Amino acid sequence: MARKKMERSVTEAPRYHDTWRLLKKYRDVVWSLELSVQQVRNQFQIEYDFAGQLAALGAVYPFAVR
Repeated sequence: MARKKMERSVTEAPRYHDTWRLLKKYRDVVWSLELSVQQVRNQFQIEYDFAGQLAALGAVYPFAVR
């Protein structure tokens, strides 16, 4: 009985950390950040390619506003 009481008090202590829970949260956060970086990179690539296409069209077909 004393052992059960001791185990309970250890998990209820303010300095106790559930390592598995922390690692799972860390994994989720790292994955989320990785996806965010990929999304930003893809969006930038799409915009950069579109701007390059517009510049190429402008060089071939200049639309001069006068």
